[in-house]
Amino acid sequence: MRNNKPKDLQPEEWLKRAGEDQDAAAALLESGKVSGSMIAFHLQQAAEKQLKAFLVAKTGEYPKIHLLDALWEKCYSLDSSFDTIKFDVIELEPFYIPGRYPGDYPEIDLDEAKRLTDIALKIWNFIRDKLR
Repeated sequence: MRNNKPKDLQPEEWLKRAGEDQDAAAALLESGKVSGSMIAFHLQQAAEKQLKAFLVAKTGEYPKIHLLDALWEKCYSLDSSFDTIKFDVIELEPFYIPGRYPGDYPEIDLDEAKRLTDIALKIWNFIRDKLR
């Protein structure tokens, strides 16, 4: 696993990009015109960027991976209170690759997408509080 120095990319920029993914998920959910899996993909992306924001803030670098559980492990090793969001992170883990390739992802309905949106918001609030 390779670590990347963020160059000019600061935690705030990671959070801004994560917010854009959350906003995209919210807009898609509100439209009701897309699959819940596409919404979940954006929520996974938001969580990934939030975890990387924390790592950049605390270590000055981030691993070039997309697996939320591995990112969570790194965050947990720096702050054991991350145990409170472990299962929330795990809920969003499956939606990275599956969200990108037709036929390989589980279809979820909009009610499940709404539930995942609430989980993503919990992760967002937790990490924002950690970085204040």
